[in-house]
Order: sequence, then C-alpha cells, then structure tokens
Amino acid sequence: MFFADIIVFLIVLIGLIFVIPGLLYTPIDVLVSTPWSSLSFIGGVFAFALYVIIMSVVFVAVKYVIVIDNIGAIQGIKKGVGFFWDNKLSVLMLWIVMMAISIGLLIISWIMEMIPYMVFIWPMINMMLSIVVIAPLTIVWWARLYIDRTEERVAKVEEQVA
Repeated sequence: MFFADIIVFLIVLIGLIFVIPGLLYTPIDVLVSTPWSSLSFIGGVFAFALYVIIMSVVFVAVKYVIVIDNIGAIQGIKKGVGFFWDNKLSVLMLWIVMMAISIGLLIISWIMEMIPYMVFIWPMINMMLSIVVIAPLTIVWWARLYIDRTEERVAKVEEQVA
C-alpha cells in the first residue's frame, strides 16, 4: 500500500504543471505589480487545486481495492481507477458525503472555539469522534461500496456466461 501511495502522490505531483506557466510569467515583485500580472499564477493554482480534487476522487478506492483483493500496488491502482470509472456517481456521492462530514466537524470546531470552556474540551471530543466514529465509518462505507459493486459486476458477468 505504501508503494501505491507513492505512485498516487507522484501522479498528483504531475499536476504542478498547471502552476509552472504562472510562475514563469509572474513578476518577482508580485506585491508591487498589478493584480493582473499574477492572474496566470492564480489560475494555475486553481487549476492545480481542481486537479488534486479530481485525483483524490479517482484514486479514493485504491487502498480498499489493495486490501480487499489482496493485490499489488500497480494492479490495485489499475483496479481502483477501473472501479471509479465503473461507479462514478456512487464514488462521487460517497466522497461528497465524507467531505461534508469533515467540513461539518470543522464548522463545529470553529463554533466551539468561541465558547470559553469548550476551547479546552472540544479538541478531545473532536479527536475521539474522528478516531472512534468517523474513521471506522469511512472504512466501512468505502469497503462496503467496493464489495457490493464488485459482487454485482461478478454476478452480471456470470449471468452473461451462463
């Protein structure tokens, strides 16, 4: 799984190519130059951020594929990306739900920082929620999605063969 993480990281790192043109055409003295002179850099940063988000959705199932199917890194990446292409909507919806939960916890944390005594208590509660509830829930949801969808595909193939 470590090797797969390195490969996925390198693929995401390739997205820095979106930022390079902006760096080349942005003057060194960005603070004193006009706002339009750094527009290509800002556009490149937004393009890179969009690329990172897309890659995180495409490669989200790779870890679960490697563990559940007990396969190697390269084969796991291929199968994980294939799983994404076969189940785009389901993967995207589950990814959005997981991001919404994370953003919800972040908003609650911001609110709790304003309450005097919760500043000290909330970080422990948040950590326990993340470790005891969110992490296992994430693992179960992604593993269940992968297992359910691959079983359906296997059943369809068996039906076509029979």
